[in-house]
Amino acid sequence: MTIKHQTLPSILIVIFICLLAPLELRCQTECRESDSGCKVRQRVREIFQEALDQCVTQLPNGVKVSTFVPPSSQQVEQIKSIGDAAIPVLTEFLNADQGFSFHLSLRFLGELGGSRIVRPIAGYLKTSGNPLHRIIALNWLNQAPVKDALIVARETEQHDPDERVRKAARELISELSKK
Repeated sequence: MTIKHQTLPSILIVIFICLLAPLELRCQTECRESDSGCKVRQRVREIFQEALDQCVTQLPNGVKVSTFVPPSSQQVEQIKSIGDAAIPVLTEFLNADQGFSFHLSLRFLGELGGSRIVRPIAGYLKTSGNPLHRIIALNWLNQAPVKDALIVARETEQHDPDERVRKAARELISELSKK
């Protein structure tokens, strides 16, 4: 098979684009100076990573041990100072549903409190396959307004496939109804 002269430039252009595409994607992940939203997301990730790093200790023999350590008061205050803008990044970590990231994201969301934490937790309750994690997430709704938390707790009580989660939802409903 021979390549005609007219198709050679087309092939070269395709190769050139394929080589530059990864570079372009990498450049898009870095924040532009004018993109304050990107910088905020980056800062939330940095704070989160610092808190996550606190959970790992290296023993004198070189073995690394992981133990959950709540975020420091300074880290909590930094997230609180970011406010609502931290919610999307914390939601990403929550939905990743991985070990200490799950617990840290819930802790930060709980510290933020208010109605802004209801949507991420409600979304998590609908999509997580881990009943124990759903129970833990459900209990963080105590940091949300009672009216909003009751809606999610009732929905969970009616629709969750796991009896233990439904029972936790009933208990939360009972507790919230007393407030």
